[in-house]
Order: sequence, then structure tokens, then C-alpha cells
Amino acid sequence: MIKIEDPELLSYIPDYRINLISPYSISDISLDQFHTSLREVILFIKYSKDKNRLRKIVTADPHFLSVDRKAGQVIKILTGSDFEIREEEEKIDMCKALEDLKEEGRQEGWQEGRQDGIRKLILKILAKNQFSYEEIADMTEMSVEEIMEIDRSAAGQQ
Repeated sequence: MIKIEDPELLSYIPDYRINLISPYSISDISLDQFHTSLREVILFIKYSKDKNRLRKIVTADPHFLSVDRKAGQVIKILTGSDFEIREEEEKIDMCKALEDLKEEGRQEGWQEGRQDGIRKLILKILAKNQFSYEEIADMTEMSVEEIMEIDRSAAGQQ
């Protein structure tokens, strides 16, 4: 990785062989030769960008029903997945972990959509100039400060 010409300096640098694994370049058939949880880790990483394919592989492969805790932690860290691993779990059901992630995303999307809808409603009410900030806050169960912030941000965008 580095080029050092000085033989004296080279004597202090160990020459270790390092094998790099690229999950994207390993065929699924070659992965079947692995008989440890490394197989599931590599498969998950390989298809983590293709959610449909990942879901198919995880649900079809019985090995994903019981992944070692450490393998689950590696998957979580390397793929940036945000599924929960409870302290007492020795094995992780990756099918359930994916479903939990999907549900969490669904809930977040619903909440964001709801907040956006309330914001649009507040903007429509404000545009009519018929209600005070206090009345709008009472109707929407938001604080007067939040209503004022929505009004300021809308005025700033115009």
C-alpha cells in the first residue's frame, strides 16, 4: 500500500498478507460454501441496497431465522441498519428485524405526513386572517410559539 525504498526502514514494517472480501463480487453459489454466520453477514451486506431482493433472500433462507448476536451486530454496523438487538438475545431473527425496520419507517413516514398536513392546515387558517394564534393553537393542540414559527417560516419562503 505504501512504497518504501529504504531497506533499514523496511525491516521495521511487518509484511502481513491481508485478504479483502468484496460482498458485491462474490456469487451466491460461492457463498453457499460458507458454513458460518459469515455467509449471512456477506449476503445481507451484498443485498442491503436492494430492499426487495434482501427481503426475498432473508425470508427464503432459514439461516436468517437464527443469526448469531455478534453477526447481527456486524450486519447492523456495516449496513447502517437500525434494527433492535436486545441484551438477552443470543440469536436474532433477521426476518423480524427487517419487518420491525419496515414498520418503524412506515410509522415515521405517517408521522411526517401528519405533521406536514397539520402545517398546511395551519397555513390555510392563517391565510384567512379569522383566528388568532391562540385560537389556532387551541384548535390544533400546538403551542402559540409553534404556530408563530410556522407563520414566520411561510412568510420567509414567499
